[in-house]
Amino acid sequence: MAGAALVYTRLSSAWPPETLNRIGRILLGICAASFTLEQAIYLDATAKFVPKWIPPTQMFWAVTTTVLFALAAVALLTNRMALLASRLLTMMVVSFGLLVWVPLIFSNPHNHTNWSENAETFEIAGAVWILADLLGEHRLNDRLPR
Repeated sequence: MAGAALVYTRLSSAWPPETLNRIGRILLGICAASFTLEQAIYLDATAKFVPKWIPPTQMFWAVTTTVLFALAAVALLTNRMALLASRLLTMMVVSFGLLVWVPLIFSNPHNHTNWSENAETFEIAGAVWILADLLGEHRLNDRLPR
């Protein structure tokens, strides 16, 4: 929903870019914080989603992605390196989709959970990508001579 709201408000041009970026950062920062908490609370379940063929271990990647979600949340909420954080978060979430959910769809195409998780993962990646694009555009506009 955050991605759709960002696109709508950006196209409506009723809001200044600074306000739009702040709202987007806060909304997606809260989302990243909630993903951090969910993964931390359900760390064992999160680890089971990591394909076994990815070294070093499933638990390593569960902990690593939990920490990376936390760092992204802090960066977005504090506006410290938010552009870099949003770009890296996009890459991480797209990697989840490609390494976890797409193979599960092919291995069990009749499981509706696999399809919904795949769609949700790429929607989240799209929302963060939209934010990264808005932050990058704002940064570029700050550097252009007036």
